[in-house]
Amino acid sequence: MNETEAMKAKKMMILTAISVAGSLGGCTEVSLGYPSDEGLVRIIPDWSELSVPGSASCIFFRSGEFSTSYAYGDVSPVSFSVPLPSGTYRMLAYNSDASGVTFSSLRDADSARVSLGSTAQPGEVYVWSGKGLSVLAGDTVEVNTVPRSLVKTLTLHFQLTGLEGSGSLEGLLSGVYPSLLLFTGEPPASAVSAAPQTVVAFSAELSSETKGSSQLSGSSSVRLFGLLDPDNGSSYDNRLKLALRDSSGSSRSAEVGLSGVLTEILAACSGELTVEVPVEISIDLQWTDSALVASVKAWSLGEGSGKV
Repeated sequence: MNETEAMKAKKMMILTAISVAGSLGGCTEVSLGYPSDEGLVRIIPDWSELSVPGSASCIFFRSGEFSTSYAYGDVSPVSFSVPLPSGTYRMLAYNSDASGVTFSSLRDADSARVSLGSTAQPGEVYVWSGKGLSVLAGDTVEVNTVPRSLVKTLTLHFQLTGLEGSGSLEGLLSGVYPSLLLFTGEPPASAVSAAPQTVVAFSAELSSETKGSSQLSGSSSVRLFGLLDPDNGSSYDNRLKLALRDSSGSSRSAEVGLSGVLTEILAACSGELTVEVPVEISIDLQWTDSALVASVKAWSLGEGSGKV
């Protein structure tokens, strides 16, 4: 072998050694699963009391660094694992498939919120969270958390006298919160201020069980974030605006003041509607001389009840 051939052979051996070393380095990184300064967080929510949503998003807020957050736009609502740099975190997850709402201010844990998109009722909004999550390099942190629902339901029962056949009812309920903070489930100050002017829409079909009867009835479940508490200010006002259309196409409107009865209901709920306790209000409607008159007849709250 001459000198030129020897030099070519030596170069080939060096290149082969570099290639092998690079392959070994790649294998080592893959086997770890994440860089050496990161740990793994596994989030396991308990859905035993709620229906599992179709999709979810998650954000981790690093303590001590206001602007540092790690967002994952598509994670499994059943359970998921994500790598994070070493540190202490707050975790916030929510179902991203919620209808009729928007999620905003997600870069700040204390400002992250869900808001009504329009007068349409919100779909199910679930939130699950964790605080003080300590992530260590090369370690795995397992977090068991229980999701909670942020949407309450107010059921309205209507009884109409003086009209035969059938009718359809459309309405607006005012005095509802337009948004909630995701971590606490409480309305921000801006939502309290805007509640008197915020409405959600609903509808109901009225019909009679007996043909030819002038007694019609129907129900509507109104989904909302919450009702303005009278302790929040003098602007407190809850009102039903109703529009009734009979089978001939004639339409009449009426309003019902709910502030008094809802004050009683909120007092019974310690100032806040809950997801667990059903709230029902009966509304009496009278169709007289082509005019519609409405009034609150009674309300019920779980095992308690009241009359007005």
